[in-house]
Amino acid sequence: HRSSAAGRGLRSRRTALATTTMMQLLLVYKGRSTEVSVDAQAPAEELFKKAEEQLELGGAALRLLLRGKALDRQAVLEQQGIRPGAKVMVLASAAPALTALASARPDPTVRGFADEDAATQRRRGEEAAARDNTSDDWAAGQDAEYRFCRFEACTWQSFGHRPSSKTPHAFEARKLLLTRLVVTHKLNVLHLDADTAWLANPYPLFKGPYAQHSLIFQQDGPFANAGVFYVQNAAAGDAAAWVVEELSRRIQRFTYHPESVAQLAHSSWARPPFFANADDQANLNDVLASALTGDEFFGAGVEMAEVRFKLRFAPAQCLRRRDTDETAGCAGVAAAKRLEKDRRWQHSVSDELLGRARRQLRTERGSADDEPLYHLCRPRSGASGSFGQLRVPHNASAAHSSVLLAPHSLFAHFPYGHYFGEHRFCHSAEHWAWARLSALERRLCAPQHRVPAIAVHMAGLRQESWGRRVLMRALGVWDDAADAVVSEAWVSARARDAAAPVAAAAAA
Repeated sequence: HRSSAAGRGLRSRRTALATTTMMQLLLVYKGRSTEVSVDAQAPAEELFKKAEEQLELGGAALRLLLRGKALDRQAVLEQQGIRPGAKVMVLASAAPALTALASARPDPTVRGFADEDAATQRRRGEEAAARDNTSDDWAAGQDAEYRFCRFEACTWQSFGHRPSSKTPHAFEARKLLLTRLVVTHKLNVLHLDADTAWLANPYPLFKGPYAQHSLIFQQDGPFANAGVFYVQNAAAGDAAAWVVEELSRRIQRFTYHPESVAQLAHSSWARPPFFANADDQANLNDVLASALTGDEFFGAGVEMAEVRFKLRFAPAQCLRRRDTDETAGCAGVAAAKRLEKDRRWQHSVSDELLGRARRQLRTERGSADDEPLYHLCRPRSGASGSFGQLRVPHNASAAHSSVLLAPHSLFAHFPYGHYFGEHRFCHSAEHWAWARLSALERRLCAPQHRVPAIAVHMAGLRQESWGRRVLMRALGVWDDAADAVVSEAWVSARARDAAAPVAAAAAA
């Protein structure tokens, strides 16, 4: 009897162990952890309920993660790979926030693939209609060499260039057009980036006190900005025409023949892959230095850049090598590392000739008689300009031309430098009796129709077209009718909210 009773007790214990499926799990939420007991054969919904109770997350939308994988509420825990003692991560989001996100309207400034395709088809139709309109100055009758002039806005995204594209790069295209207009057609051209705002008319200055200068540039390092300048009275063969043509030649050379950088006087060390800087501003300043000194110069914009970018884009293993191994994509890296530290080489390549070029410039003082032409709040405010004589390198018979690096009161950088001080001066109640000004004068920041600067170049703003549009509207120089065009052609992938800080600063 004793043995049979003991056998029955053992069988009952085995049955209980076999049917017990409870297990202990560890829930972790924001650094807190708590143990819960749950049936391994129950749906994961039971674990969700315990997490909500134990962690006091009522009303929140929960996600439970096991080794990075989300648990299915309806599936059995055991079938989802959960074992006793497992650690389960808890993620919680406020339910109202999820509801608001799900019901939010899509951002109108971000287009989907279908919208992009529709916009492309619409644009092509408009281009075809424009080409068929023979009464239009830009219709199909134009010369075939201008085929790169498309009927589309030049936007922030236009400056990328795919290897498969047959369209010239934007920098190259507009400098080619500039060369044709200035040299071939003998036109005066105001060359502008799209991010400029004009608060007053510059032509009384161009045709008055600055009439003797064939090239009038916005100041930038080391000499000029390649996006904002005026060309006038240039003639084929003179120094001004040479600057325009040489800039276009260099952009094309280093775009399509990067290997030619190794032919330059101080770049025989260069090896593939070549960087060959084709940036228009870097090359413009080298061209101006060449014309100011009479010696061809590639040092600052191309040769120094070859060293700098060879190191910037070199594979990491090349920078760690201490020997001169030229294999595995490391060709030229050792030479670039040596030249980067060689101050004597850098002086001979760049600093020496740039110094000679700067010494050719003279300060542009202006005359008090010209003050009415500026329309400035503070007469002749801002840093003075400088001017110099340009010549064609190695061609003593070519006609010289004059270049002006304009004062900041003509071309002001934004949002840094000269402009803000003059903007505050224009708004000075003590100076202008602000309360007596008309609404238009206040909006334009133009008391007595005077302005902080004649032109504003907004290259320092990185909010793309939306930020610049908000700023121009705040300055009072935006025509609302342009929204009908810009909202379609200039829209970027970034939301309008990116422009809010700019708007607040402009309105302050």
